[in-house]
Formats: sequence, C-alpha cells, structure tokens
Amino acid sequence: MNRIGLIILYELKLILRNWLFILYVIISVVIIGVVQVCIQDERLPYSLRALSCAIPFTSAYIFNYIQSVFAIFFTIDFIRRTEHADSLDSIEIRPYMNIEYLTGKMIAIVVMGIGVNILVVLATMLFHVNIPSPEFTLFPYVFYLVTLNVPTLLFWVGISFFMVHVVRIPFLALFILLGYLLLNTFILSNVAYGSIDVWSTDVPNVFSSLTGHVGPGLYLLQRFSFVVLAGGMLLGSVIFQKRLTDRERCFRKLLGVAIGAVVLGGMLGYGYYSHYEEMNQKRKDYLVQYEKNRPEQNIEIKSQDIVFKQEGDQIMVVDDLILENNCSRKIEKIGLFLNPGLQVEQIKTEDRVIDFVREKQVLVLKECFLPHEVKCIRISYIGEIDESICYLDLGDKIHTNPLDNQAIMSHGRHAAFVSDRFTWLTPECLWYPVRIPPVDPLLPNQSERDFTSFRLSVICDTTLTVISQGVRIRNKDTVCFTNMQALSGLTLCMGEYRQRSLDDGRIRYNLYYFSENGALYKQFNGSKDGVRAGLEESMGYFEYNQGIDYPFDELSMIELPVSCCLQIRNGGTILQPEFVFQMENLCDRNTYYSLEDRVKWFRGFDSNRSTTEIESEMVSAFLKESFDLKEYKNVGISLRNILSGRYLASEEQENPFSIAPMFTNFSGYIFSEKYPCVDKIIISLLRRESNVTFDLNQIGVSHEDQAILTLGSQSLQELLFNKESTPFLETIIYLKSHYLKNLLLSFFTEEELDIFLREFKEQNTFQRIDIDDFINEFDRRFSFDIRGVIDKLYHDRQLPQFHIQNIAQWSEGENAVVEFDVWNSSAVEGVISLYARKNDIGSQTEKVGCRVIAGGECSRMYVPIPYKTEEIIVHTNLSANIPQVYSRQFWTRLEPLPSHVEREPLDTSCFLASAKEYIVDDESAGFRVVEEKSRRLFMHALSLDKDTVKYGSSIDFLLKKSPGWVASVFSGAYGNPVRSFHGKTAGKGNSWVEWETELPEAGEYEVFVYQTDLNKRFQFNADLYSYYYTLEQGDLNVVDIVVDVNQRDERKIRTKENDGSENEIVYSMYQKPNDWVPVGTYYLEKGKVKMKLYDRGAFPGQLIFADAVKWVKK
Repeated sequence: MNRIGLIILYELKLILRNWLFILYVIISVVIIGVVQVCIQDERLPYSLRALSCAIPFTSAYIFNYIQSVFAIFFTIDFIRRTEHADSLDSIEIRPYMNIEYLTGKMIAIVVMGIGVNILVVLATMLFHVNIPSPEFTLFPYVFYLVTLNVPTLLFWVGISFFMVHVVRIPFLALFILLGYLLLNTFILSNVAYGSIDVWSTDVPNVFSSLTGHVGPGLYLLQRFSFVVLAGGMLLGSVIFQKRLTDRERCFRKLLGVAIGAVVLGGMLGYGYYSHYEEMNQKRKDYLVQYEKNRPEQNIEIKSQDIVFKQEGDQIMVVDDLILENNCSRKIEKIGLFLNPGLQVEQIKTEDRVIDFVREKQVLVLKECFLPHEVKCIRISYIGEIDESICYLDLGDKIHTNPLDNQAIMSHGRHAAFVSDRFTWLTPECLWYPVRIPPVDPLLPNQSERDFTSFRLSVICDTTLTVISQGVRIRNKDTVCFTNMQALSGLTLCMGEYRQRSLDDGRIRYNLYYFSENGALYKQFNGSKDGVRAGLEESMGYFEYNQGIDYPFDELSMIELPVSCCLQIRNGGTILQPEFVFQMENLCDRNTYYSLEDRVKWFRGFDSNRSTTEIESEMVSAFLKESFDLKEYKNVGISLRNILSGRYLASEEQENPFSIAPMFTNFSGYIFSEKYPCVDKIIISLLRRESNVTFDLNQIGVSHEDQAILTLGSQSLQELLFNKESTPFLETIIYLKSHYLKNLLLSFFTEEELDIFLREFKEQNTFQRIDIDDFINEFDRRFSFDIRGVIDKLYHDRQLPQFHIQNIAQWSEGENAVVEFDVWNSSAVEGVISLYARKNDIGSQTEKVGCRVIAGGECSRMYVPIPYKTEEIIVHTNLSANIPQVYSRQFWTRLEPLPSHVEREPLDTSCFLASAKEYIVDDESAGFRVVEEKSRRLFMHALSLDKDTVKYGSSIDFLLKKSPGWVASVFSGAYGNPVRSFHGKTAGKGNSWVEWETELPEAGEYEVFVYQTDLNKRFQFNADLYSYYYTLEQGDLNVVDIVVDVNQRDERKIRTKENDGSENEIVYSMYQKPNDWVPVGTYYLEKGKVKMKLYDRGAFPGQLIFADAVKWVKK
C-alpha cells in the first residue's frame, strides 16, 4: 500500500502542475456557474429550476460531460509522459508490480476528479443558498456526486486506460474514445432503455419532496454496473502493460478477474435492461388477453361499494358489485378486468361461493344471469399494483420513456403509486373490477365508457388526507365517500396534503398541495375574493365554450409527487371526474410566476387597479392557458427544425390537458357500435364559437389544415378502426362535428339546435345512451333524417373542393346581402360558412350564415346578413381547401342590391382558365425545384426525417435558416384547392424553380408571373426586391427577365432577349398586393416552354418567393 501511495503522491504532483488540470478547473467552475445563472433567467424553461434537486442535478449533469472529456485527455497525457523523462522516472524503473503502478495512476486521476467535483459542488451550494428558490437541500448534492459523477469518472478513466494500453497509439486511442463519447451522447442514451448510457440521461433521477428519489433501485443498479465495468477494464489495462514481467506471472489470474468483473458489470446492466423487457413482454401478454376476451356488452355494473385498506405497498379490498343482465338472453358467464398484480381470494353471492377463472388481468365469473336479472356479488382481493397494465394503447417506448424534450431531468414513471406516505390509484391501473378498461388498448379510438354508482370506504392512518370523489365523511380511521351521481371511474389519492377550499354557492373549489412554499399554492395565494372571482370567470368561460354547465358539485386541483407520470393522452390521467392533477411544484411547465409576483408587476403599470381585480384576472388567465382546448407549444426538436431554427417557434396544438372531458367524457356517453366516437361528434355540437378570429396573414398550415391533410382520402370510419394512433384525430372529429353543425344550421336556427342539445344532455347526464335514442329524439323534434347525415359523415372518403371568387356586398336597407360565386368540383356536398367582421369590436367576427353546396354545384349565392360590414370571410369548413378562408374588405359605399334569387346557376367555365391560357402552379406536375448539387443529398436525408412537414411556417422565412426551397401556404397565394408557394433565402443563383408547360401552337404569348406581397411582410425595411427569371424553350434562352419591386409597389421589368436587345417597362399604377404581373410578350414555338426563377435577389438575404406562371396566347 505504501508503494501505491507513493505513486499516487507523485502523480498528483504532476497533475497539479499540468496545464490540463488548471484548464479543467477553470472550465468546470465557469461553465457550470454561467449555466446556473442562466437557468434562473425566466426566459428559460421553468422546469429546469422547479424542483429542489434541480440545481444540484444540473451541476452534476454538466460536470459529467466535462469530466468525461478531461478524463480521456489526462489518460492520453499519461501515455505521452511515459515516452519522455519526468519525475516519475524514479518510479518507472523500480520493481513495482504493474497492478500497483496502474492502480496508483488511476487513483490519482480519480482523486483529482473528485476533488474538482467537490469544488464545483461547494460553489454550486454557495450559489444555491443565495437565491430565493428552489429550496436548498443538502442530500441531493451528496447523492449525485457519489452515484452520478463518481461512477462516470471511474468508467471513463478505466476505459481510457484500457484503450491506450491496447491500441498504444495515443492519437488513435484519443480518436476512438472521443468517438465513443459522441456515440454515447447521441445514440446510446436512447438504446436498451438507457442501460448502456454512462451518463444515465434518460434514467429517472430526481427527488420528490414527498416520496424521495423517483426510482432508486433501478437507478443504483445501472450506476453500479459501470463501477464494476471500470474495475474490469482497469485489470485489463494491467494485463496489457508491458512494464514488468509480473504480467506473465499473474496473467491468468488477472485475466480471470478482469473477465469476471466485465461479465458481472454486464449482468448488472442486463438486470436493469431486463426489468423493462419483462415489463414490455407482460404488456404484450396483456394485449393478447384483451384480444381474446372482448367486453360483454349486455352486462352492466350498476354500483360498487368498495372497502379499501392498505399495508405498505399492498392493498386489501372488498368490493360489493351489483350487476345486471340488461338483455333478453341468458348469459352463462361474466368477464371482468382487474389489475393482474391483485390476487382474488374469494367471490360469492349471498352465501354461495362463485367459481372463477383468472388469467392475468381477466377475471371470468362462472355465474349464470337470466334475462334482466340483477345480482349482488362480493369480490375480495389482495396484492400489489402491477403498473405494466397501464397505458397499453400508448406503446412501449412512450410508456417506458415519457421524457419531456425541453428538460434534462427525467421524472418518475409511476402510473400508480402505493406506499405508507403516498397512494395514488386511478381507473387506468384497474384497482377495482371493471367491465371495460378506461381505454381500449386494441382500438383506442373506439373506447367505451360505463357509468357506475360508487361508494368508497378507506381505512387508513388518521394523519393522511384521503381524497376521492363524492361526499366525504370521516369516522376515526375510516373515511367514506358517497357519490350522488354515477361516475365513469373512481380515483383514490392519499398523502400528507394541505387543503384550501372556496365555495361560490354552486361549485366548491379545492386545492390540495404539499407546501405553502410550493408553486401550486403560490399560484392561488391571494385574497379569497380575488381568487374566487378568477375561478368563477374561468369556469364561465369553459361553460360557455362547451355549451353546458359544469356537471359536478366540486372541482379539485391535486398536486402529485414527481415520482408519478401524467401520460400525454386526451382525457387521460391528468383529468378524472372532479379532479385535475398537477405535477409537483408545477415542474412540467415552461413558465411560472406566482400570483403575488404577477400582481406586483401589473400594479407597477397601473396603480389604479385593485389587487382583487388583478388577482381575478391572473387566476383566470392561468386556468384558461392551462386547460383550454388549444395550446401554443414548441414544435419540437428534429434535425430539420434545428437547422431551420423552427425549434424556437411555437404552434397551435391540441391541448392534452384540456378540461373539456369534464363536460363530455365524464358526464355521459352516447354509444354506437356502428359509429365509434359518435359521442364526441354529438357533444361537440354544443361547443360555441367564442371570439372568432381569423389570421388572414398566417403563413403555413393551421392545426385544422394539418388535420385535413392527415384525413386525406380516408373515411372517418377507416381512421377510427386503425389500430395505430392517428395524429390530429381529435381535430378531425371536431371538424366533422363542426361540419355537421354548420349543415344543421343551414336548416335550423342556432338557438333551436342549442336548446335541443342542452335538454337532451341534461336529461341523460351520467348515463350511457344508445345513438338510436338520440336519432329518434332528433327526428321527433325536427322531422329531419340525421341518421343519413351521420352515415355520410363516417363513410365519405372524398372531401368537397370549392372554388370561390367574386365576393361582393350589397346594401339592403339597414342590412346587407353578400354575393359570391362558388363551384364545388367534387362529387360530395359541402358547407360554406360566412363570417362578418364586427366593425366595433376589432378583429372579432361572427357567423352570419351557412349554405350547403351540393357536389358538382356551380352557383352565384346571395346571403342576407344583419348588418353592413367592412370585411366578409368565406370559410370552406371540412374541405380540401387549404387555407380554408377567402376574404374581401369593403371600404367604399355599398351599392343597392340588384334583383336576384338566392341561388343563380353558373357555368363552370367561369372558374376555368380560357382556352388560350396555360397556367402552371407550384402544386402542378409541371413545377420542379432544382437544388444545388451539394445540397441534394442533404435535403434527401432531411426528407427521411419523420418530423418533416410538407408545408413550412413563417418562422422558416423569418429566421432564413431553412436549407433549400420551402413550400408553404398563404391565403393570398394562387391555386386551388391548395394556395401554396415556395420560398428561399437568396443565394448565388445556383438553385432555381421552374414551371414547364406544353404550347399547342406557335405564336405571340404574353407571360405573367404571380407575385405576392410576402417580401413587404417579412423584409419591410428593404427599399427594393429583385426577381431573376429566364424564359427557355428547348436549348434556346428566349429572354432574361428581372422584376424589381420597390416600397411604392412600382414594378420595373427589365428584359434581355437572345438577340441582345434590352427593354425596360415601369408599372407605376396601383397593383393588387397578390396578383398576376405581366413580364412581356414573346414569340414562342409549338412545344414545351419553361420559366425559371433563380435564387438571386437585390441584396444578400432577400427572400425569393415562387408561386405560378401564366402564358396567354395573343
């Protein structure tokens, strides 16, 4: 040991004098210090600083990468120094054993690394105690140093020593080690569930203030595997060390121990890996059981009386079920589903024991039910919750790694949680018997719902707060919950909660939180009047949008420890009847400001506003932002998005945390085997269009446009029977419902329809209703065949395709009449909606009319509206038209209405180009993009990216980073049904787009290019924009054309023909912002002709936009 200590001492002296060590210390302290300061900036995601362990984890995470790089360089430096004379020569020539020599060297590097790590930890702790939040806790600093940083350091030192002794060429060893480091960073972290990731990037590794570390067993197993591997590689280094002859003497012994250590490390890593593999295999087995045992449709669970008790991680339950056979045939056996980790002890009815068969989650009762017979059955069971049964519909990858790509911390993955300090059980984990699972894992789009009357009795420690649905009564150690209405599922949550409640006379609002220093409490920590007013205002907003009143008496917001995982699924775990779950300290949010801070900020701008008024506004804004139907979210990280800068942008998306299921999923269900999801379509008819605004200047596809592109030529029926998840499905269903509503509004008034729907909903609240009941009631009220409409809604594969032109407005007394021409060129009918801008309310619009347009119909429409307006918007609803809006503004006095009928037939020729016009759009077959040769392969690689979108957005042109030409859509562009264009930042003219067509005869042709005003939108400070065209026919360059456009909309056309003649034409008159621009008349031969637009501009960075070209025979 003395000899090893001497080697360590000498090596440490050398390291401390090494410039690499000084650089190592400086970089570690400076980089981590800068990062910690930046993370506190409110512009960065709040999730990076939300938890008490966030600061120590971030330091450890960054230091892991820094120390890995320097461990490699220190080891390479060791080899370099052995080739030169230095102070270790006196040791190098002494007869120390190789294992002593290398152990001393390795320990010296490890001690040095740990020393720097401790220095960084102390500096971080000093920073942490001097900032207001998050709360300082010592243990995470020690834990991450010992379990995260030290194993990483040992591994990199071990593998570096091994590599340099095997390869023996320092440069080659360095190349291999750095290559492996990059491989681990970008690839291995996502392979084998993170079992071979030395940094444990995606391994759950944060602390909850309530439940502690989110997964200590698996995490420590994975980390210890790298410690053992490091030991094996150290011994391997000794074997390949040729310094002394003890290598031969100890070869077999060292080889055996080294191989054993490597094998043991591999086995430990495999133990981590096999945990997830076994879980995924169980999930596959559970799916097989669901496929073999489909739910019995004719059995109904009327009520359940559950008595729950818990000991450690085991639960003991006695459940009295009342079951009814609601059909006219005899049922021989009953199939139920129960968590596979729970063992059934006994099933009986009255005094008779019932035989049963149990296979995984399937519980089959061998009990006969006569037609319409009702029986009470008691099921007793005990065991631990198996979380593998949860979220089978989401797939294994999402289930095992639900990592937020905006955070570096991997949260817990528990879909259920049972412990002495905290328990969380939702319907998802099947903790009580059910007839159908919450979501059908085989056909999630066709999931059904049952409604059952629940009564729950919980026997537990009196120090714990017990939360469940229903009226709560506590008697010593027993808490009883009785529900006044049937529920779609029952949730149980127990923990050391604090509670705050407010009552507005109609709804009781509850907040369950862990600490008054937590973000959730601070979000609502205001005056009772201010918070209550904010709650009432936001609830009124949600009720108005959903078209019905909130159906429950209570609404509770409950904080969950970060150990739990709220999977992203519409109407999923985050929402349960009466409950909204929030992650601990709101750690899954990008932004957070306490209510107190918001009030202070707003008071600084307007000191006349009362605190109560500001509190109300802020509480309401928080709830609307969190739980509205749509949200704005970053587009995500992909290769294309990083290169183009789009990852910085946000776009409108479906909000998976929308509160809408409280009004829909949890308050009733319309069932149909023939029309799956018809419940969502019918209930969405109640949704109101509040504050309707249209961004007519939007560049790129909207959320609805993306849904239409996803729908394509498939019918809704085909989509719903697809076992794979369908993107934008909720939006597609909403568009179908919106189409149905607009179709009905062309026959009935909105008031008539709303009254009927509200009455039907209120009469059937918390019930499962057959679609035939709804259809019959609708027919009785309106004498209208809605069944036929719904059938077409599900089975039509084609979308209507509209041509809209000549929008006009006429005066008719105090009112007005809107005129427009429309041609539906498809074979299926569609609906056109008209919106008028309210002249006194800014950009808001309201719907003023709907008209059904039959397939193939071509008409001039006249639609009366209740007032004169400055702008009319024609909306094509569920159609192939992208964008869906056509608009016209009216600034002059309206002319009196001429004589007319409501629909005047038109000939389709008025929508088509004349026989002498030849138009090629960028959606046409004759349009082609030609990129630079060096860029083609790269663009092809990007096209393979699964996140590639067909149409870009405004961010692609604002940042000007997109490689190559980008297609997008714009309401001012040319085309039908898609009004698209292509754009690119100007280069050197080595890339171009071209339009090609076939001319049937020779002659004089006037040529037009369609230009938009997009340059002025994106580069409004520029004085001049230039476009460089070339007109070609065969090998002949007919003419070079330059179009210059200035800020006064003057267009200068400069041409240079093939004979050398040059011309210049200036168009100084007013030109519409988006219109055809004539660029000259030229003699062209019969045959193919081509127009090219090069990526050249008037200045570096000019945006070039390409749309359509037209040739007109003179």
